[in-house]
Amino acid sequence: MAGLSLRAIREAFADSLRERVEGFNVSAYPGDGRSTPRISIFASGSDYVDYWLSFGSAGLAGIHYELWVETSAADDASAQMVLDAVLSAGDGNENSLIDAIRENNTLDGLVDDIVPTTSRIAQFGADGPIGAVVTVDVLIRKQGAEA
Repeated sequence: MAGLSLRAIREAFADSLRERVEGFNVSAYPGDGRSTPRISIFASGSDYVDYWLSFGSAGLAGIHYELWVETSAADDASAQMVLDAVLSAGDGNENSLIDAIRENNTLDGLVDDIVPTTSRIAQFGADGPIGAVVTVDVLIRKQGAEA
């Protein structure tokens, strides 16, 4: 890693998802006005950046994101069906978020790996859309580290 540009990584991640997830608007930053269905990239509320994820000659830094997947489904059953498609992996589904992440897991060499770790169902606001929150770890080899 020549540097740790959080903005460059977040924007490249959004661009990659925008190209690969069918049927969703993708926001690099929350609140950009894009309509649902939408995937927004949030900095993790607990540990956003871990500058010292590992030490030594192959040291890694880590960025932790939450991807908020908001559906525009009118009812719970429809929302759950959309989420099942988005959260499925390896089945050739064109709106699989997990497959989209793994298809370009280095953001064309900008990072070392992007790993989706968990997902949970969420409702965004009291009367807001039903969706999911997918946690993602981005790994970056630290400056001067060897593979």
